[in-house]
Amino acid sequence: MKPGYYCDDQRHLVCVPYSRPALHVMAWQLGIKRGWFHAGSYDHYDIPKLQVDRIRADARVTVVSSREILSIVKAAVNPTNATPSRKDSP
Repeated sequence: MKPGYYCDDQRHLVCVPYSRPALHVMAWQLGIKRGWFHAGSYDHYDIPKLQVDRIRADARVTVVSSREILSIVKAAVNPTNATPSRKDSP
């Protein structure tokens, strides 16, 4: 997956390269408040409902499937168990 910002139809937002500091930088650059950050096994931001269209229209954001969002996070958290997305598969 190439570097950038990725969101799905469930309003989840992550970035590549994936890290907690990079997620916070992404949110700042996209104008999303830190309160929308969800920490846990799979850190991510939720896009506020009123900002979905604005975020998806941003040239830095690529809309992908929820499965691809999970793949990005899993690859960063545990690279040996990551499942590549169909686009990245041979």
